[in-house]
Amino acid sequence: MRPRNILITACVIALAAAYITAYFPAQDFAVYYTAGNSLLQGRTDLYSPDFANGPLMDYRYPPGFLLLFVPFVLLPANAAVFCWAVLTLSLLVIAFLLYKSVFSETLDSERTKLLFFLAALLSLKYVLIALKYQNVHLIVLSLFVIALCLWIKGKLLPAAALMALAISIKVFPVLAMPYFLIKRQWKFAAMTGAILAILVILPSFFFGVSGNIDLHRQWFSHVITPSAYHVTNGPVDLSVQGQVRRYFSEVNYAERENDRDYRNINLTSFEPVQVGAAGLVSAVLIFAATFGVILFHSRNRAIGPINTRFVFHELGLVICMMVLVGPRTNIIYMSAIVLPITVLLYSWKTRRSWVPAAALVVVFIASVVLPLIPGAKTQRLFLVFGTDFFAVLAVWIALLWMLIGYRRLVIPLSDDKAHLP
Repeated sequence: MRPRNILITACVIALAAAYITAYFPAQDFAVYYTAGNSLLQGRTDLYSPDFANGPLMDYRYPPGFLLLFVPFVLLPANAAVFCWAVLTLSLLVIAFLLYKSVFSETLDSERTKLLFFLAALLSLKYVLIALKYQNVHLIVLSLFVIALCLWIKGKLLPAAALMALAISIKVFPVLAMPYFLIKRQWKFAAMTGAILAILVILPSFFFGVSGNIDLHRQWFSHVITPSAYHVTNGPVDLSVQGQVRRYFSEVNYAERENDRDYRNINLTSFEPVQVGAAGLVSAVLIFAATFGVILFHSRNRAIGPINTRFVFHELGLVICMMVLVGPRTNIIYMSAIVLPITVLLYSWKTRRSWVPAAALVVVFIASVVLPLIPGAKTQRLFLVFGTDFFAVLAVWIALLWMLIGYRRLVIPLSDDKAHLP
């Protein structure tokens, strides 16, 4: 990027960060900030309800993230929000530009500019929601995307370091690791695991070895296996488990402490145990279908050395799977859809197939059309119906279909551009 463009981008980021600081509620950031202050005051009961902002807005991340956040706590509140917003936006821009560069180098740079603009437009709703609350998810997503791009370029050590850092903050990127095992990327997987182990151990220097182990045990119990209170009062679960729950059992929204104005949409009223089992089975099937198709695709010798042409299709499929099966997925997780949407747009442009076109129409309706309909009750109804879930599901199905029928894909790529580490 030219110096002039870097300066313009920096100014835009600074102005956007100032706007976010002045007008966005930054509720999630407030949790991190309060938790950091509690830590500096000598408290180490990270998962107590009063460690942050109460039982609903409590601290729900591993101990290491809070230590990484401490420098922001040393700043006044508004300055901290501003710096956090600058960091978030900067990483988003870096991740987007790097992904565009790697995608364009591998495919066709002249054909991707409009595609990336449209992909960004279709995912803008989800990015803005995440920016509204200043959740760390956008930082984790950026680290994850940068790691993928560096891996494709063969820079394994920095890729593994960023992947491990992303997992150490939010565990959901670990769902992508089977992909690298299928690709026989043993070195990358081992490096990621080793760096992740170091990052998990490092908080022992502050909390002590036994204290660090106990905090990670509490984190697992508190977050990975959430209580009924958090399931009831947390954001609407847009994973397949949450979707099955809302469609096949009655949800008592009246028990929520806040934001109770949701409607039941259940078709039947099965017992919670049955619904939970059905949701888990659905998640396992999506997980298995994703990696089963990638395994078949990778081992089909008919493709030969050019199978790296489909790395973006495969990664897009994996990202959709992560959103669909990730525990307690909420709407900010949907911001990752920009990557698979780019693949769909490119595939539709080169082939004009109805499958990616249909998926893109579903995404357009969910992310552009429906948000324009006025009324908070209407928007809550769309949320519980799972319009955003079905958008991601449509993209997942389209990518799955394209990988299964890879012989029908027409991708103008020369063999010398197809490479993986």
